[in-house]
This record gives sequence, structure tokens and C-alpha cells, in this order.
Amino acid sequence: MPHLKQHVVICGWNDRVPEMIREITCTNSIKKGIKVVVIADLADDKPFTSYDFPPGFVHYCKGISSDYLMLRKACIKDARKILIVADDQKITRNNIRGVLTAYAIRMDQENYSDVIAELFYEENKDAFINAGVGKLVPINRLYERLISSATFNPGLSDIVTGILSFNGVQIVKSVALNDDHNISDLVVGKTFHAANTELRKRNMMIVAIYSDERKPVNGHASYEMHFLENSTYIINPGTELDLAYQISKKDKLII
Repeated sequence: MPHLKQHVVICGWNDRVPEMIREITCTNSIKKGIKVVVIADLADDKPFTSYDFPPGFVHYCKGISSDYLMLRKACIKDARKILIVADDQKITRNNIRGVLTAYAIRMDQENYSDVIAELFYEENKDAFINAGVGKLVPINRLYERLISSATFNPGLSDIVTGILSFNGVQIVKSVALNDDHNISDLVVGKTFHAANTELRKRNMMIVAIYSDERKPVNGHASYEMHFLENSTYIINPGTELDLAYQISKKDKLII
């Protein structure tokens, strides 16, 4: 395997990894694909031949990711990010391989913010943190919250899916239209969907409109985000009132 720099190392394997690799290696008008090294103990010595990954972008290290020597072979010191995934044996092994991998990475990695881990078992949270993992993604909790929230607001899952599938640079920020004339000139006087159509041409997407003129619901403070009708936030509008709402210069956009 060649010596790589600014690549992504994926430690472990599960059914989500192929799609992760496609997202990371994909090159389009917005971003250039990044090379990936996968450390996993798979049955096949050449496990990626059946996948449509870009040629030369994906490398395989056959072995266990908690092996310090295997991590060095994958050039973790020069990696852009290191992803620890909950592998296919997480149920029977309590995801202990992921925890041990995090401790092995700690021996050679100075910047712990570059290490991201899937948290399958909540009881492993402290162990991952003590190992220096910079970011934990609680996959079970995210799934449960998304499903339960969708029970009350079916549009919420559309918002999350839209953000995660958007091809633009994924930075979320609040924009006061009074202060940003470049954006206000594009959206003021337009509905949510019309404004979003305009911004999508410029690789931006509206997550929500905040309007101070709308009354808060059930006494909530106006700065709290909630997903009920007549909220101060318009999120993925579904009511006739929200669909017809025209953006004002006094509004803020979360984009």
C-alpha cells in the first residue's frame, strides 16, 4: 500500500461502510474525493472488487484495527480523519473492538479531534472519551429520536435527510437578512420553497425561517426551536399558512 496523506482511515466494517466510502471518495463540482483506507478482517482478500468505488481511491488492510502495527501501516499520523465503526460482531462482542482501537490510536495520534467513533452501546461512552475520541455518533439514539419525532412531525425526517444528502459544503449558520444583502436580495418576498429553489442554485439550502412576528406556541420562548404549527420557526412548511408565508427583511434564515 502506498504512503498516503490527508486520507480517511475507516476502522472496522459493517453494512453502512460502502455508502460512507462512496460519499468520501465522490468527486463532484463541490468537492474533490478523498482516498480511503479500510482496516478490517474480512473473509475476502480483495473485498471491494464488486463495488463501484473510484479506481485507486480505496485501499484495504486486512487485519484487526486495534492492532497498533496495522494502524501505522494505514498511515494514521498523516490521516485527515479516522473513523471507528461498530463492526458486524458488535452484538456478541459488545463493540469492544472499537474501544480497543481508540486506545491503540491514542498511542500514535496527537490530534484526538480527528478521531470519530460510532457509539452503539451507551455504556461504552466513557471508555471512548477516555481513549481520546474527539466525536461520538450515537447511531441507535439518533435512529430512535428520528423515528419518534417523525410520529409527531413527519416532515422532520425529510429535513434531516435533505441536509445529509445535500451536495454543498455542509456548514449550518444563522443569517440575519437585514445584515446580509447578498442573500436577502435573493429571498425577500419569496415563499420558503421559492427561496430554497433560488438558493439551491448557489449550493445553499434553507433549513428554517425564523420570524419574530409569529407568536410563540404554548408560551415557549421565541428563541426555542420546536416543530409545531404557528411556531416562530417555519420548517419544511406543510400548512397553508406556512406555504404562503413570504420572507421579510426582518427574518433570519438557518441555511
